[in-house]
Amino acid sequence: MSLEPINYNAVFSKLEKMINDLKIEYENYFMGISKREPINLKQEVERIIRKMSAHSLGKTSRNFKFKQLSARFRTYDQYWMRTVRKIEDGTYGRDRFKMALKDKSSIQSQAPARSGANEEAHYKKLYSDLINAKLKCNEKISGLPFDKFKRLLKKQSADLKAKYNCNSVDFRVTIADGKTKIKVVPK
Repeated sequence: MSLEPINYNAVFSKLEKMINDLKIEYENYFMGISKREPINLKQEVERIIRKMSAHSLGKTSRNFKFKQLSARFRTYDQYWMRTVRKIEDGTYGRDRFKMALKDKSSIQSQAPARSGANEEAHYKKLYSDLINAKLKCNEKISGLPFDKFKRLLKKQSADLKAKYNCNSVDFRVTIADGKTKIKVVPK
């Protein structure tokens, strides 16, 4: 039973490269680029560290290099597990940001239709909200002048009041799935 000498420099270089690759894979996972956590690569790195810790490394420089790589991996591992826990709990910054965006875009403008002088101001506000929402979504804004927009909403309002036998209608400018929409709610 003969044991081949281990090329520690090659093993350490491979381990260092794997730790760096694992760091990149986890960052891709945290940014949402990768859908799955890189568990296989992590288990491989853990296996190599366990295997090397069972060996007598001999020289102090080898011992130092191994402990340095092992400590780096453990530090990253703690960070990764803490971040994964935040993702699972729903407190991770990226996920909270997405939820805040979703809440903001669900109701952007809501105001009941008014009569008289307030009616003109109401339609202008809705029109400006619609234009702003279309600009946010990079949609085309030409082809809908204010007068046409106002006529269209008045017609829809009258039709819906008759259809649902209601007194007023609310218009809401919303952004859903990256597209601007006007929602009509009979009151």
